[in-house]
Amino acid sequence: MKELKKMSKEELEALLYEVQEELARRQSNKVRIELYYNRYKGSGKCWVARVNDNKKIIGFVEPETVERDGYKGSKLFLLGDGKYLICQEGSKSRDYRKYIVVKNGKKEDWSNE
Repeated sequence: MKELKKMSKEELEALLYEVQEELARRQSNKVRIELYYNRYKGSGKCWVARVNDNKKIIGFVEPETVERDGYKGSKLFLLGDGKYLICQEGSKSRDYRKYIVVKNGKKEDWSNE
């Protein structure tokens, strides 16, 4: 493995993402989030992305389960400690997006501090 000081910013962010994902996998007190999608509302998708302190997406979280019912469905995510952006169905023309922080097994809204 390369020395940290010799790694580029992109390589460091990729390494940080991998470390955060592994820590989240090992954490026992995860937060359960169920998101819904409807192909006729917003983009028709739902997802959870891990973000950095500047709210830049650094990777997407894989759902634990996916349930489909015709043109709509839901996805279940188990989130460890970290900062996330969630996206799910909203109004007819927009998705509902929200930044959250998971800390010690509790979900909190992430306001602009």
